Amino acid sequence: MKFDGLVDYGGDSTITNKSDKLADHALVMMFRCYRSKWVRLIAVYATSSATTSIVIQNIVVKAMKALEKKGAVVTNVVCDGHPTNKGVHRLFGVSGEMKNVTHYNKHPTNQDEKIYFLFDVPHIMTCIRNHIFTHKFVQVNTLLIRFRKLILKKC
Repeated sequence: MKFDGLVDYGGDSTITNKSDKLADHALVMMFRCYRSKWVRLIAVYATSSATTSIVIQNIVVKAMKALEKKGAVVTNVVCDGHPTNKGVHRLFGVSGEMKNVTHYNKHPTNQDEKIYFLFDVPHIMTCIRNHIFTHKFVQVNTLLIRFRKLILKKC
């Protein structure tokens, strides 16, 4: 699929203004129920390269509010491990630092509830695989595991 157009975050001036830049990426927001395979696309934004963490944070909060207005209960946010998404986690107060691991914070629309932040497991597995094939080692605490012969075979 090919799309030609300018950067546009839906006209919400609290997120960002339209740009004269040509869009080359799409930022996609989806909603998924826990107990079914039901998935809905809820927003697509035309962007230029990586969207900033603060813009994504604003879009996530806006999406939560819109979903909850329609009766949905938003309990977590899932994304891939892109550095921009890690920045979004930091903006929400989530940390992966060994001395300060925090995977949730107060829900932005209901301070009595928690919102959890997760990374998508298939993306994590891909990152681990790519790291092993590139660097030939993995560090677990103080233990360094080296992979001398890595053979990739199709199953």
